[in-house]
Amino acid sequence: MDRKAKFTPEDVTMGGKSNRKFVPENLEQLQFVGEKAVFVRNKNMVSFDFLSKKEKIICTLDNINKALRTLGIKPLKKFPSFHFHSKQKDTIVFYLPRLIVFYDKKKKIISNKIIWRKLQQNCDYCVSNGYFAFTEKNNLFVISEREKRRINPHTEKDIIYGQAAFRNEFGTTKGTFWSPEGNYLAFYCTDESEVSDYTLIDNSKKPPRKTIIKYPSAGEQSQKVSIGIYSIKTKKTVYWQPAISADSYLTNITFSPDEKEIYAVELNRAQNQFWVKAFDLDKQTVRVLFTETSDTYIEPENPPFFINNNQFIWQSKRTGHNHLYLYDKQGKLTDTLTEGRFEILGIIGFNAKTKDLFFYSNENSPLEKTVFSINIHTKEKKQISVESGQHQACLSAKGNFLIDHFSSISIPRKINLIDVNNGKSVNLLTAKNPYNNYQLPKIRYDSLVAADGKTRLYYRLTLPVEFDISKKYPVVITVYGGPHVQMVQNTWLGGGRGWELYWAQQGFVCFTLDGRGSANRGHDFESALYKNIGKAPLDDQLCGVQFLHSLPFVDNARMGVYGWSFGGFMATQLMLKAPTVFKAGVAGGSVIDLRLYEVMYGERYMQTPEQNPQGYTENDLTQVTENLQGDFLMIHCELDPVVRIINTERFIEAAKKAGKSIEFIHIRKHGHNVTGEERVSLFGQITDFFEKKLK
Repeated sequence: MDRKAKFTPEDVTMGGKSNRKFVPENLEQLQFVGEKAVFVRNKNMVSFDFLSKKEKIICTLDNINKALRTLGIKPLKKFPSFHFHSKQKDTIVFYLPRLIVFYDKKKKIISNKIIWRKLQQNCDYCVSNGYFAFTEKNNLFVISEREKRRINPHTEKDIIYGQAAFRNEFGTTKGTFWSPEGNYLAFYCTDESEVSDYTLIDNSKKPPRKTIIKYPSAGEQSQKVSIGIYSIKTKKTVYWQPAISADSYLTNITFSPDEKEIYAVELNRAQNQFWVKAFDLDKQTVRVLFTETSDTYIEPENPPFFINNNQFIWQSKRTGHNHLYLYDKQGKLTDTLTEGRFEILGIIGFNAKTKDLFFYSNENSPLEKTVFSINIHTKEKKQISVESGQHQACLSAKGNFLIDHFSSISIPRKINLIDVNNGKSVNLLTAKNPYNNYQLPKIRYDSLVAADGKTRLYYRLTLPVEFDISKKYPVVITVYGGPHVQMVQNTWLGGGRGWELYWAQQGFVCFTLDGRGSANRGHDFESALYKNIGKAPLDDQLCGVQFLHSLPFVDNARMGVYGWSFGGFMATQLMLKAPTVFKAGVAGGSVIDLRLYEVMYGERYMQTPEQNPQGYTENDLTQVTENLQGDFLMIHCELDPVVRIINTERFIEAAKKAGKSIEFIHIRKHGHNVTGEERVSLFGQITDFFEKKLK
């Protein structure tokens, strides 16, 4: 193949017909079963034993297809998702479309099956008892090989059981929580009866299909949530109600290892104080362990992590950075495990024998994610992962081995199996560079000083393919700039999206800067946007612009900006509040007015509109549409349940009144993001827009 091969939009865009061949090689469904690593390769399910360094085939796809043939199911082309049943060692649970099957790997037969209906969602399998929890419409069920039970006794229009609450804020991504031994199922019960309706209309259907969702906007009535705890043995449910206020947030749910208590955090609606609480399952009483407060906001995202029946690890930003604290079950702080000007990025697991806790940290660099361990008795800390970059790890059941997924700016993917007791490792996979025969741009990392004159900000600079420093190039700034996202990392190709590679191939300089407000730099860094969500991020992006203006190869007259969601908000305000800087901009799924956005997110960073009217007004971009000078393309999906299309509609109306022309792409069928082939088409339209306006 020609060494100077070029990408097509299909190559670099997720959903493109040829995109998969540019995804670095991986080991499918890699996981631990006990102390052995299990994965799928070449249509075989394989286990790997670290001590013997040998692989063993557990079962083959041919075995599975022969067994499925007895059920009249057509042969599968690849392994379906699977779990191992913890009680029945020879049973593998496979998830097929509309069917869950239990495969006996010794007898090579289907021992049982559960039919899965189209409306059944949010499947949550308990490896300890073999039950599945699932929802159907607003109802919650559990089902096993033997029986099916409905948990909630009745259906009410706006009462939802077993689904994620709070629009996935506070680390909430699901609505059911099994106890360690599977004797209890905790679940969210969400009352949305006082929450405003919002209508989504799918015009791709004939006739158009109308769906009404509940959308609590900042300052309006929110959800009322309680926690149900269902006993598998007694078939009875008890409920844990919030105590501070009916619209408090109950989140970060977990059980104690002995299943005697369930723990959760109650966060006040103002999001500046929370209480860690325990609910006694026998007495049905609640006790407060401890509380935390903040002058700005406080955002609990992780439940207590129990290391035994009497102790747990708590993650807190009480010192300004996320660190690990050891508590006893009565709520007494017994030790501070980590401290310093860096972030703990998550807990991986615990070895009960050696008393070593495994976790991620960016102590080495804000651009990296490194695996460490710390002994909770001696506080001896060790770095487990060796190479600089981004690591994602999984700990074996007893805590002796670690699966380490690794990538860096120049390494697509490595997977190592590490013996944490002696540091020895075995490489399971080193992926080849999928772009080996293609022209890749040079990607640089560096930093500059924020608008506050002291804070260090990191950026990624992608230079055009066949870069010539004597030439002048147009620039596209890709921006997000908001909470919970870090765009600049030491990961494969610098974390840049495929379209940045394509734009570089087309002769653009691409630039991305993580300004104040973005993730993984400490509370002061992140809360710089408090009560004025756009100010600090805007000022920092303009520092990035000043840096670009200093580069001899940048054409200052041909600068563009692109962003989606919060990035769409940022791209829009850059076009309006720095109108002479940008010749062209593209904003998708944009938040335009925080009064139109959700309660949990909006009130955390901005308080309510009544408490902070000036902040909301200053960040209402419909108020400054008359400033627009450059060419501007806006994009929104009509079924977006996250950032409602009314944001973009109101902006376009305001722009028309100000005599400004906006190009608009209205996308049917999709939600907050565009997927599949339509994503390729949209990417092509965005590229055409920048090539037309900036070249």
